[in-house]
Amino acid sequence: MPKHIMRLIALLVIVGATLVAGRYALVVHSYYAYGAYRGDSVTEIAALPVQVAPSSYYKSFYPAVHEKWATGIHNVVQCTVCHGPVTVGATPQLVKLENTAEICTNCHAVTAGRPTSQPQINVAKHSGKQECLNCHDPHSPLLTGKGKSIAALAAAASEGDDDFSGGSSGGTTAPAKEKLPSGNAALGQARAAVCTTCHGVEKIVRSVSAGPNLAGQTDDHVALELHAFQAGTRSSPVMEPIAKGLSANEINDLAAYFANAANKK
Repeated sequence: MPKHIMRLIALLVIVGATLVAGRYALVVHSYYAYGAYRGDSVTEIAALPVQVAPSSYYKSFYPAVHEKWATGIHNVVQCTVCHGPVTVGATPQLVKLENTAEICTNCHAVTAGRPTSQPQINVAKHSGKQECLNCHDPHSPLLTGKGKSIAALAAAASEGDDDFSGGSSGGTTAPAKEKLPSGNAALGQARAAVCTTCHGVEKIVRSVSAGPNLAGQTDDHVALELHAFQAGTRSSPVMEPIAKGLSANEINDLAAYFANAANKK
């Protein structure tokens, strides 16, 4: 074999060996183990502690929405339940939920074995296939998107008021034709001790299964539901005897107390 061919082959071998050595010297060994990235990063990232942002993390990004959620009945539901997790340090990119009929009914559709303290609806009769946000504010479901009380508007609708439209409200229609008179919050607080055993004090629910947080309710909603227990249009072996032992003024006082407790910071 001619010398110049041998020299060319030797040069090619040297260049190839240099490239291979350079590759191993400059590129980490796990590169392309699973694709065009460092394979060891998979186990390293998996070993990192999870830092999911709590609901309080959203306050600086969405102060108005966070305030509505924090003072509403849904303040026991963390943001990640509906919007998914956000890592601490990242900017949450939240979009308006369009599938509320599916998300909300995961918790609120009538289900055998679900605690009776959990508000439940017959979806077909209550709203059909329409989205829940057509009537409810998801961050504070007892309110509409305009910040009005669902229960008050339902009562108004029964009197022919056009301000309420679109589906069943889920609240109880007032038996009276006029708005319930305002109560005395101080008197209501004295009587509320029996209520707070199950429903909690101010914004704190003592047990998730014990009862809804009354401090997240509006005064008209609390009063309307107590009247419903009195009339037997809403059934509860616990609440019916309690409600039947209350006068109209005592109901209004309790409603005023819990409405005031909901506004405390």
